[in-house]
Amino acid sequence: MTTARLKQYQALRREIEVLNRAMVEIGARGPNRTSDTVSSAAEWPYNIHHVQIDGLDWAGYSRERERIRQLRETARARAEAELAEIEGFIAGIEDSELRQIFRCRYIEGLSWLHVARRMGSDATADGCRMRHDRAIKKIS
Repeated sequence: MTTARLKQYQALRREIEVLNRAMVEIGARGPNRTSDTVSSAAEWPYNIHHVQIDGLDWAGYSRERERIRQLRETARARAEAELAEIEGFIAGIEDSELRQIFRCRYIEGLSWLHVARRMGSDATADGCRMRHDRAIKKIS
């Protein structure tokens, strides 16, 4: 597990929220209005005239909604699998304090200063960061 993958945790959660909102928005928006112009005369002298046809593009709306649903489901499944892997990695850390440091930093998205405050009065931001860095080096 690398720090780059761990840092993706918050972004993955936001991505899932955005994908869920996209599906709600497409459902609320409804189909687009379409219009078509037909022009020609049926008989000689073939004078040009215009006929405007308006309507709702239900077929296009259904295709677009299904396309977004499939994209969302694929991306959501990938993001949820990555989230589960990161959570599993953090849960598998044997040292309780180190596990708390990783959880605060990546799952809760806290700064090193806030991680240190969460760890207690004798912890410093630099100490938490260095402990984290040593653990990552050991894993790599």
